[in-house]
Amino acid sequence: GVDSVTHSVTVKPLPHPDLVDIGGHVLSVSGSGYTQFIWSTGTPPVVIAGATTSSFNYTDAGTYIVAVDSNGCRGYDSIVIYPEGVQTTHKNENKRTVSI
Repeated sequence: GVDSVTHSVTVKPLPHPDLVDIGGHVLSVSGSGYTQFIWSTGTPPVVIAGATTSSFNYTDAGTYIVAVDSNGCRGYDSIVIYPEGVQTTHKNENKRTVSI
């Protein structure tokens, strides 16, 4: 005889966070259902100690990245903050540019 086993697999969608500069030097993750937030900055990214909520207060220009967790799956988004007066000429999918 042949033994067989049946497994049920549930495929959950990957999270797609969207970083938004809501003003006042505050970045926020839009959307819901995220259970973990990890903020980092720089190239290569360095985790920002204690930055574990859906919003982050920034003080310097640079690249900011957020990693979110939803149902055990991780999603990312990034935003580039330029010094005031710097003109930007490009915009990539899943990346936002603003000036401070």
